[in-house]
Amino acid sequence: MRRIADLPYRLADGSPSVGRCLADLYLPDASEADCLVWFYGGGLTEGGKGGPGAPILVPPGWSLVCPDYRLLSHAPFPACIEDAAASLAWAAGAVEAHGVRCRRLFVGGISAGAYLAAMVTLDRSWLAAYGATPDRLAGCFPLSGQMSSHFAYRATIGHRPDQPLIDRHAPLWHVRGDAPPLLLVVGDSDMPCRLEENRYLIAALREVGHRQHSCHVIAGRDHGAMGNGLSDAADPVTRLMHRFLVRPEQNPAA
Repeated sequence: MRRIADLPYRLADGSPSVGRCLADLYLPDASEADCLVWFYGGGLTEGGKGGPGAPILVPPGWSLVCPDYRLLSHAPFPACIEDAAASLAWAAGAVEAHGVRCRRLFVGGISAGAYLAAMVTLDRSWLAAYGATPDRLAGCFPLSGQMSSHFAYRATIGHRPDQPLIDRHAPLWHVRGDAPPLLLVVGDSDMPCRLEENRYLIAALREVGHRQHSCHVIAGRDHGAMGNGLSDAADPVTRLMHRFLVRPEQNPAA
């Protein structure tokens, strides 16, 4: 894959990109390909795009887009969700501008990145602000994501980080029957309440008539270990993701 680094996806009045609003493209040697937009984790307070294992995230022959986004130290919440939506709305056009037509577009992420992916997939308003719609998405893959309101956001409004909250900044608030296919993956020893939140989202999706969803629990994995296999194409997490990306319509109901 060829890498094109640090492309601005969000500009301010013709000036350089807003804050950290840069993305890396990983492109195949093909004239068209499916594409995954992937958001890294870090609790909305740390982390960064890229890394040597990034191309393993997608099957051979795919395009991959890895955006940075503004953390809470750079801009107040919900700037991170705004940036996730802006980069997702921008991604297909950017890939095509570099010679690879985008066939199907997916979004995913790990931990805080999974939260962002779920928010821009389920809540239509974020993409609508950039003239886009989640109806374009072929699927969403949140890995170890928070499905209530994010704990880092809770602290900004005076809640304890461990105080449960479901408001308009929670993926659970926006469940809808016409959402794209979703594959949730979580560890059986993940962060407190993370497994239960993911199962709750599946139950809520089922209640509103959504059919193409699944929650897979990885045995023997805590939160930190969930992402370790993403640099290994043979890891169970990576294999689950690749299988979903190739055939999201065969994602079994949980």
